[in-house]
Amino acid sequence: MQSTLTAISGVDDVDRIEEVADQGVHLRDDSSSAGLGEDTAGDFHDIEVHAMSTRAAADVRACAERAARAHGIALEFVDRF
Repeated sequence: MQSTLTAISGVDDVDRIEEVADQGVHLRDDSSSAGLGEDTAGDFHDIEVHAMSTRAAADVRACAERAARAHGIALEFVDRF
């Protein structure tokens, strides 16, 4: 995780990277259960990145995608929290 944050911080025109505090257990989006073990297992991180240009945002996404592939993790992008 830290290596991914370090790589993203090296992207030009990124002025802020923050790991948003996790406020409890995250349920899978496709889950219809009430928080069974298989629905809450795994490590979950919210990272907020402020890119000052469209190009920088694209570079951040590409950097995060490379890290996700290298570590075998799932990744989701949202434009606003």
